[in-house]
Amino acid sequence: MRQYVVLLFTMIAMGSHAQGDLDYLKDNVYLKHYYDRPFDCDTLRADGVSSLEDRICANLRLQRADSVLKVYHDSVRVEMLRYEGEVLVESFDLLQDAWRYFRDTHCNSLYGGYGTSTGAVLYMDEMRRLTEIRIAEMKGLLRVYRGY
Repeated sequence: MRQYVVLLFTMIAMGSHAQGDLDYLKDNVYLKHYYDRPFDCDTLRADGVSSLEDRICANLRLQRADSVLKVYHDSVRVEMLRYEGEVLVESFDLLQDAWRYFRDTHCNSLYGGYGTSTGAVLYMDEMRRLTEIRIAEMKGLLRVYRGY
């Protein structure tokens, strides 16, 4: 019980939120188009990389993946606190920070960030792809700590 209380206070102190480190994505000005007139990204017929809608959908998909990663990361932290203690959790958090740095640096080196609309879509799609791989790794860790 003590570990859960510590985790709760730690998350509050760190400003825990739905997303990991990509909160800025939801504030991009081009999302206003989507908020004004929402659409289903799965019904787009374009080439998938060049339109404003493609950029919006890449953004939304990355936000979703980052939020899911945050949930699994926090779940693994809780299990680690139950069984291993705070030292391992601190190492785990440092590892996650290093992974995010790798992901961001890797994607920036491939696509240059948000320089062009097409580049931004490719960048966010690669960020999402790597994030989904990380989610699968977190799911595996969770299975180990929960014993199934």
